[in-house]
Amino acid sequence: MILLQWNGVQFKSLSNFIALVFCVFVSTQLFASEVVTTNITEVPVTLPQVYETYSYEEKVDWLKQAIDNSKSRDNIYRLTTELVFQYDLNNETELIRSTCQSLPPESKDLDYRLLCVTAHVDNDETKLKTLVVLQKDALEADNIRVAAESSSTIAWIYSSFGEIEQAFRNYEIALPLAEYANIYLFNDVTLNLATLYIVHGDSEYVEKGISLMLDAIERVNNLLLDDPSASRYVENTLARIHFNLGIANTFHRTNYPQALHYFGLIDPELTELRQSVLVFSSLAYAELNNFEESKALLAQSFQVPSSQTFNSDYLKCYQEVIKVKLDDSTEIEQCHLLSESTSVEVQQDLLKRMIDAEHAELSLIGLQKLYSLYINSLLPLLKQNSGKSASRTELTRLQQESRLKGELINKEKALTAAEQEKLASQSNLTIAIIAVFILLLLMVVLQLRQKQKLADQFAQMSLFDKLTGLNNRHYFEQNIKREMRFVKRAIEGDRYTPIAIYLFDIDHFKNVNDTYGHDVGDEVLIEFARRINEAIRDSDMFIRWGGEEFLLVARLFELDDYYAIAERVRGAISDTEFELENMLKLKVSCTIGSVIFPSSPEDDLTRPWDQLVKLADNALYMGKRQQRDCWVCVDKVIAEENFSLVLSQDLEDSIKDNLVEVTHSIKEFDRS
Repeated sequence: MILLQWNGVQFKSLSNFIALVFCVFVSTQLFASEVVTTNITEVPVTLPQVYETYSYEEKVDWLKQAIDNSKSRDNIYRLTTELVFQYDLNNETELIRSTCQSLPPESKDLDYRLLCVTAHVDNDETKLKTLVVLQKDALEADNIRVAAESSSTIAWIYSSFGEIEQAFRNYEIALPLAEYANIYLFNDVTLNLATLYIVHGDSEYVEKGISLMLDAIERVNNLLLDDPSASRYVENTLARIHFNLGIANTFHRTNYPQALHYFGLIDPELTELRQSVLVFSSLAYAELNNFEESKALLAQSFQVPSSQTFNSDYLKCYQEVIKVKLDDSTEIEQCHLLSESTSVEVQQDLLKRMIDAEHAELSLIGLQKLYSLYINSLLPLLKQNSGKSASRTELTRLQQESRLKGELINKEKALTAAEQEKLASQSNLTIAIIAVFILLLLMVVLQLRQKQKLADQFAQMSLFDKLTGLNNRHYFEQNIKREMRFVKRAIEGDRYTPIAIYLFDIDHFKNVNDTYGHDVGDEVLIEFARRINEAIRDSDMFIRWGGEEFLLVARLFELDDYYAIAERVRGAISDTEFELENMLKLKVSCTIGSVIFPSSPEDDLTRPWDQLVKLADNALYMGKRQQRDCWVCVDKVIAEENFSLVLSQDLEDSIKDNLVEVTHSIKEFDRS
């Protein structure tokens, strides 16, 4: 008879044991399922449609009022997390800290936990412990962004402790995660890693870090092509890269012309970096013996304010070192006051320049502070690394000893187990294997269902344009073939029910962005989408095609609807002014190009949809060239063999060559 034991309880019957395990497993899964469905972090906060049009202050006021009026704890929590995210977008660290204290995050709310950790924890050691736990939870939950940000921050803290090996290990975790999460996070992690290479690496790794930064410049510039609203991020990130490249060439390469090149690329209006750029540029010119330019930049550096986001007091010592090199002054008071909290990289460069200066007292101060740096920073780090090496050796020895003991114990256990296995019944083993297989199968099925649910949610999110709330181009590509099949079925049933594809483009939209800014441009796009939605039918497919272009697919049950829809949309946009935020009123119009498919039941029904969109685009641009605030509807391409030629040239040329039939609302059509 086999005796089974679980949590201290013995079972004489194998079937009783299997039944208990099965019940516990199913109960656990059902309970877990209930917890998931009632988890308040999985239900999004309900916000009004106009919320995205609010300014930062309006969003904060609305959220605070909604929190005060809410009686549901779950709803208060969701509204509060949204409030904290708004604080984060506006760098309100103190407000984040106080909010996290009054309403701590739920354990499963990883995004909120990350904000609270970075804002609330006072010292790096405590922050490191908290981030390690958060990193583990994020990896288990497949939250790629939080896992990447946690790993990157952990790496940077380790590097500040001098734990370079640990820093690199965490960057190895963060880098692939960040690339999968989003391009902004990937850029930040890459730049932090590149900086670590430059600061702590040998000459080979300095070059590797510089190479990573140069690659990042191209990647950041490409962001503007995909997302014009990212201009502020691109400007700040490029300034950070150019500054770090300038420092790398000053401190590590001593390539002063190259350093000046990168410092010169930084916008003088970026006040946080301006004083540093002027001081290090003056230093570079002094090293190149261009004393006149060095003096001019040094004088400017005294006129601009210091940085408010990081401690730059060490620049005062650099200013004195430069003055000594220029024979402009012998005062060295600020170098006496150089703080030991200044980064090791800066201290090493600055102390070397002080020691090499042709000024006896300044050289002596440099030597004294270099000795202090060695005693207080470098020596403890060397001992720490030596201790770690010894600890790793001792750990290896203990593991070896434990392994040898374990082998003897395992041999004894194996002999005992072999004797017990002789008494086991083959049928009981078969039943146990089947039971375990069933349990594993249930676990796999439940996990697959959960992952499929998440995949469906992500797929649904990918079909919408966040700004306007419309479906996007991806949604159109998934559904246009359904509309074309509808046309074919109708013709096969002796019913001619064509579809029309319309392209709308907002006239002079670039002028709106350039004159009033991208926020007003976004308001125009939202209002544009709203007006067209009110002018069309619920059954029509209306999407944002990209930028200021929109696309509409409409089924035509009457041919007269082809032109009526175009005129109705045009009037909906241009007949009344757009009333926007801050009492701003704008006259907005749009140009429309469209094509009908098929133009007759005898037309080619296998025409690819992208050729139809291209033809509508040609019609749109004819309207742009001729007048704007009008519509151009392509009625028919005269012969199928002409279709490629019509797509390849301006529509005016095709009209002149009698290749197409067109109806339009252009008042004075220029045929030349």
